[in-house]
Amino acid sequence: MEERTVCEMCDNPPEDEGYELPLCANCRDELSRCPFPLWVKLISGLVLLLVLIAFVNFPSSLRAAAAFERGNKAKSKGNYPTAILEYERALARFPDSTVTMAPLAAACGWDGDLRKFAYYLEKLDGREIRADLADEIEEILLEFEDLSEMEGDEQ
Repeated sequence: MEERTVCEMCDNPPEDEGYELPLCANCRDELSRCPFPLWVKLISGLVLLLVLIAFVNFPSSLRAAAAFERGNKAKSKGNYPTAILEYERALARFPDSTVTMAPLAAACGWDGDLRKFAYYLEKLDGREIRADLADEIEEILLEFEDLSEMEGDEQ
């Protein structure tokens, strides 16, 4: 079989030797400078934008998660003022977070802050919360009910 001695694209004699595909210098340059398709550029730009947004939001989300965990530790130790402070820090970053608001309401209840307890209970109304937190809030409400009954009996 005879080897081709003309360019595959333009039928000019190939000037570059040693390549598998015989192309002249102009055609080889043209093919090597093929631009990226527009859709590749757009998707790459979108991915880059999403990564930048994630990098910007990550530090504050990480601080909120750390505050939430510190709140959990403080609440489990019975240090309710610290738990409230930490949960409120987490809630500042994620203001509509049921996951943060429910233990915050419980910590406010155990701390005796009825105003905040009622405020967060009202915000939690109609939301689904974990069963253990619902039980804990129910226990707080029962204790407040028992206290109000005891005060009523004393009068």
